[in-house]
Amino acid sequence: VASVAGAVAAGPLALAGLAVAAGAVAVSLQRTRRTRGLLPVAAPLDRVARAVADAYVALGELRPEAAASLVIEPRASGYLRVRLRDATPEESLRVTGALDALLGPVAAPRYVVSRLAAPPGGGLLGLALRGEPAATVVWHALPDDLGRHRTRADAFAQAWRRWLGPAELRFTQRGEGPATLAAAAAQEAAFDTRRRAVWV
Repeated sequence: VASVAGAVAAGPLALAGLAVAAGAVAVSLQRTRRTRGLLPVAAPLDRVARAVADAYVALGELRPEAAASLVIEPRASGYLRVRLRDATPEESLRVTGALDALLGPVAAPRYVVSRLAAPPGGGLLGLALRGEPAATVVWHALPDDLGRHRTRADAFAQAWRRWLGPAELRFTQRGEGPATLAAAAAQEAAFDTRRRAVWV
């Protein structure tokens, strides 16, 4: 009789334990879903473009009105066109060159900058149940023009943080830099970039 009473009393406790576990999974799933929305795997093109423009404004190499004219236009053939409506040809070349370097495959930059991203692949429930980290670090090559001196790299890193959140700027020539550069080079580029001069 005592063992039956214990089993009957344990029933509600077991159900309460299951409810707590289900609640924990639901909270974890919600956190993972929110992270995926806030930290996309691919770099958000609009934010990256604005970070580049802001860096050049801070360096005095892009007029504020040119930076404010930045637009991203979807094209009928399926690509996105990034342009500065009110920029000089030199300003446009500077910004598009930097975007090409940031979004394309990593070569041999002097600096790389980090970005938090949702872990790639896997379903949300699997990520939540396995307890994997909510974010991973992705590295982007600084364009040669912005990475040729530390002061220029710092100006870019400040603009990058403003638009893309917490980030680390890392010199690739010593310390942890070579390993970070190798990791960055191993990442698959999220964008296929092409630069074109379009006369309007």
